[in-house]
Amino acid sequence: MIKTIYIDMDGVLADFVGGCETKFDRLSPYVEKCADFEKYLGGMGGIPHAWGMTMDDLWRPIERDPTFWSGLALLPGAIQIYQTAVSLVGQDNVHILSSHGGLRKCIDGKMDWLEKYFPFIHLSHNYHFAVKKWHFAAHDRLLVDDQDNNVDPFRQKGGQTILVPRAWNSRYKERHVSVPTTVNEMRAYFVRKTNDQ
Repeated sequence: MIKTIYIDMDGVLADFVGGCETKFDRLSPYVEKCADFEKYLGGMGGIPHAWGMTMDDLWRPIERDPTFWSGLALLPGAIQIYQTAVSLVGQDNVHILSSHGGLRKCIDGKMDWLEKYFPFIHLSHNYHFAVKKWHFAAHDRLLVDDQDNNVDPFRQKGGQTILVPRAWNSRYKERHVSVPTTVNEMRAYFVRKTNDQ
């Protein structure tokens, strides 16, 4: 039985791509009219590649901006994804699991973001910042994430996973129904796994 659900922040709850578009005043490669989606699969690395920058060109200005992370918009459907998780395992068993990329301001900004949009998570300390999310994997834990490179190792280490369809991952063709797909998979997955126990 699933006891804990971990939900990623960037790309699941928080609009990192939109934040980059605003920060650099450019359209991301994931906008329908300007993208060949398959060319930019593999996570957020597609952004600097499409813009002709290095990863440092992207991350340095973000790290210097004290409001980048706290100023990210809430993605459409984020509350629905969170509330679905709560309905399945209870509020105390839903945790945020987000990468920090080794950036101190990232953690501070994400803490401010959580306080603004998910105060219960912030107050209850149900959040974790880790680059290697698979360290949290176990047979009774479910990770909801938008990055193939987080979901695959988590599953390989024995955890359960749902890859949220986004333009930058292997489920990009389902991106138009991302929220209902994720919510339905969470419910169906939980019921299926519960019945298997």
